[in-house]
Amino acid sequence: MTSSVPEPESPNPIYTNQSVATAIGSVYMANGVIGLANSAPGQPPAQRASGPVPYTMISAARERYAPPRAHADALAAVRDERVVVLYGPQGVGKRTGALNLLLDADPGLPLVMLLPDQTLEELATGTYDSGTGYLVFGWSGEDAASDGGDVSLGGLLKRIQTAKAYLVITSERPLSGPQSPVIPHIGWTRPPVEDVLQVYGTPPGDLAPGVLEAHTLADVVQYARNLAEGLSPAESLSGLDLAQRRDVEQWFDGDPTPREILEAAALCFLDGLPERTFESWFAALADAVIPPPETPQEGAPPAAFAQTRRRPKDSLIHVRKLAADAGDAIPGQTRRCVLFKKEGYRAHVLSELYDRLPADFWTPLFGWLHEIVKQPDPHACLQTAHGLALLARDDFDSVRESFLQPWSADERDWRGWTAATLVLWSMCFEEELAPLARQTAIRWSRSRKPHRKRAATLAFSGAVGALYPADTLRHLWRLTEDGMTSESASSAIILLYFTLSNADGDGHLVVLEDLLQRVGDPPGRGSPRLLRTLSVLIGVLSAGEEGAPPLAVRHLRSRPQDVPVFARLWAASMINRPSRTAVFDTLYDVLNALGRIDPVPEDLLRDLLRNLAQALPAREHEPFKRDFERHITRRKNGEDATRLFVTLLRSIFSSEDG
Repeated sequence: MTSSVPEPESPNPIYTNQSVATAIGSVYMANGVIGLANSAPGQPPAQRASGPVPYTMISAARERYAPPRAHADALAAVRDERVVVLYGPQGVGKRTGALNLLLDADPGLPLVMLLPDQTLEELATGTYDSGTGYLVFGWSGEDAASDGGDVSLGGLLKRIQTAKAYLVITSERPLSGPQSPVIPHIGWTRPPVEDVLQVYGTPPGDLAPGVLEAHTLADVVQYARNLAEGLSPAESLSGLDLAQRRDVEQWFDGDPTPREILEAAALCFLDGLPERTFESWFAALADAVIPPPETPQEGAPPAAFAQTRRRPKDSLIHVRKLAADAGDAIPGQTRRCVLFKKEGYRAHVLSELYDRLPADFWTPLFGWLHEIVKQPDPHACLQTAHGLALLARDDFDSVRESFLQPWSADERDWRGWTAATLVLWSMCFEEELAPLARQTAIRWSRSRKPHRKRAATLAFSGAVGALYPADTLRHLWRLTEDGMTSESASSAIILLYFTLSNADGDGHLVVLEDLLQRVGDPPGRGSPRLLRTLSVLIGVLSAGEEGAPPLAVRHLRSRPQDVPVFARLWAASMINRPSRTAVFDTLYDVLNALGRIDPVPEDLLRDLLRNLAQALPAREHEPFKRDFERHITRRKNGEDATRLFVTLLRSIFSSEDG
């Protein structure tokens, strides 16, 4: 996989609003912000991890669900007690089971995810809505085993039952002692392989009995999907995570040379780079880890021929021609790039290196990674961040102390804190690391170091915000009131809307509803807080890629049910006269872009203006119609696309006033 992040020649081109471009600072990864927020090597797009459960997550959990043996007992406990804890190791399907339990208990139940790092006391004192199902995925059981833990569990149970809500918690271990007597605990195991294959309608074929028993549920499901798509059992098995881990273990057990091990280590942080770039960085690492002898050895090959492009057949690495994605690339141009033969090898090679090699191997390698980040090569920095996130699964302490902390506070070079942010984003694609990424960003946001605060705003604008949008907005609005980060935090909210709009689900609506609440209940006309809110709102409504229609146009076309939210936002912001012209600009740009679509979505235009008329107070109808028509006259420059919405504007507001 190669990165889609080009090296920019100018400031952030994502937004037409130049204030947004400059506020993020010289973030040379700007073009890759959205791509990284939605994809990482071998990982699915980031899904929201707090707030309302996305429909896509529900659909994936319900489709072809094979209930484990414990499902029936857990469902009875949910119906009787309304609270249940599913505990068991990773990879047995607790998350999917929790979603299915709640929807089996009540098919129409709205589902909400709670933050996983809350203490038991916080959960026990939370607010719960009647007829709602709540989930806490991967809870650590913070303070549950302390004195009084059972009392707090009892308080949580009573709170949920009083509210007539439901709560399912997933954890790797029971919350209080071997098994809490207060809340039902259900040991969760993976469903039988045969049941998973059956729901996919795929017989096991000639697979030896028991060969899949050691695999995770995700592996078993992938195997069933592979069979359903027509792959042979052998082909289906070779692509599984456990099979790839065994490939890596066998390679290490096969006594590879130190140079081969070092090349695999380098590729963990530079996967997919052009061959020339990789070989240059590999040579630098080899010199640091295996210094050349002071005097040339007799019969040794010249240094220029020390590295060969031909690798043994059993190598984990190969070279493939991939499409060149540099800014000056000719269409159809390809480049030889160095990659692992399978994407899953990367994580397993890092784990084996961590388990097998001594500490003195990592010291020069860490120094080498610092040098990569100092260079203006976004591809290399992006892949380094991915590698460090994978290393954090085995040793987060070292990644934090050696890279995240010093980089995020780097006052000499902005590349440091942008690289630290990229590591946090990459961590968000690892289920067990995502909460650590969020907590790290929160700590940075409270730092006294300005660069670390800026790193926090950028982290919140990308993958961290995509996972935890509502919580992220709370922290970003706090940062808008800080003199060091006010502008960058405001811009990060706009960038978060952009990020969420490019992700699956309806996360971008979280930003709009948050703005609607803030602008609908302002702290006082003309107050600095209101002006900041209006500035962010205008930025969100006008955000878009350079040369493209505003992002709001795509949002409205893909989710016309959100028209009332947009209408209320425009109405609330128009009432505030200081921002009226800028708000008119955003409305004109959206209407004009909709009017240029062929065929014109006339129903959408009419619905938008009708909702706007309903959202505006009656006393504002005539001033709005008069002033906006004048604004159109100044802006349209003879464009035919404006005629339709002018006609609709007059018709709808006249009928509303009548």
